Amino acid sequence: MRLGIRLLFAFFLINGIAAFFVLRVFTAEIKPSVREVMEDLMVDTANLLAEVAAPELQRLSAGATLQEGDLSDAVLDRAADPQKPCDELPLGPTRTLRLPAPLPEALDERLAIVHSLPDFLLQRWRSRFTDAELAGIAAAASAVPGVFLRASAGVEPAALAAELVAADVTTEPGPSPRLLRWTGGGSPFTTLAFRDGRFVVQDPTALAAAEAVPCRPGQTVVDLCAAPGTKTTELAERVRPGGRVIAYDPDSLRRQDVVTVVADPVHLPPADAVLADVPCSNTGVLGRRVEVRSRLQPSTFAELAELQRRLLRQAITLGKPGGTVVYSTCSIDREENDDVVAAVLADPSTPRCERLSSRLTLPTAGVADGGFHATLRRLV
Repeated sequence: MRLGIRLLFAFFLINGIAAFFVLRVFTAEIKPSVREVMEDLMVDTANLLAEVAAPELQRLSAGATLQEGDLSDAVLDRAADPQKPCDELPLGPTRTLRLPAPLPEALDERLAIVHSLPDFLLQRWRSRFTDAELAGIAAAASAVPGVFLRASAGVEPAALAAELVAADVTTEPGPSPRLLRWTGGGSPFTTLAFRDGRFVVQDPTALAAAEAVPCRPGQTVVDLCAAPGTKTTELAERVRPGGRVIAYDPDSLRRQDVVTVVADPVHLPPADAVLADVPCSNTGVLGRRVEVRSRLQPSTFAELAELQRRLLRQAITLGKPGGTVVYSTCSIDREENDDVVAAVLADPSTPRCERLSSRLTLPTAGVADGGFHATLRRLV
């Protein structure tokens, strides 16, 4: 039965998030009032189906076979008897999901089912985060993530907001002065402002990692793992005039999306600053990367940490003495973050560095993704 309920949650989580984005991004020409009704209808239908499908999944897990009409009859029964006693799970301020059996008492087991997360991942986090933090991380993994618009260089966010309002796109100020949060109306990606490059999409946590690189006009900056290049563009805005950003990514297909790249890391020059935004488990962005929860394995973290240590050592080697290296991930796991930095700093074969600062951001539903960045200074 537990497997059945888990499959049910996974189905509606993945399809619900996908459907939400389809409605929001690809229905820009539909009147906002009509689109809101469509979204509410989708959610209500999904909730009703989830309520009635859970008992059928329980019956199937006990060895029964599904007969034609079973689910439709269950829908009709549920609609006719809304007071049928069941355990309830809140889905929002006005909706609940009624289950045929209680959820587990243990917090990590319960969160794993409710948010369709691997058991080992919750167990891994259980010893590292408080109950409140754990619940917040899990909730963010199954929430529709916020969409944040970063105003391009020379564009005032207030002016951009007014321009978008004129195009029936509503926003509100984001957590950074350069960010606007898309809150409703039409799609910003069909507007003249988007076509003219007056903004790009960037989460507050990703922007914070780029802003941690202390570059200025005239300097040379290396972005070691650049694709798709959103952080690269932020760095490029700050080194002008007279500076340059050299971007590299090992994936040749992804490099096509970056404006200025090198195809071989041996061609990367010494730099005043280096950003190493390394490949990671993506545990801080599970709300955006729904497929990650089925890709991660317990061995994934050690495998990634080995690659991350190598990339950080390479980044430090590229930095000039006195230069800055920023190491960043979209992971919330210590093994990929603090442990990687500590291991590289303790490695006698790595040029000597000091850690200036580090910051872990836990994902918050609708507010920001999770991630980590540490700022290092090369001493010799």
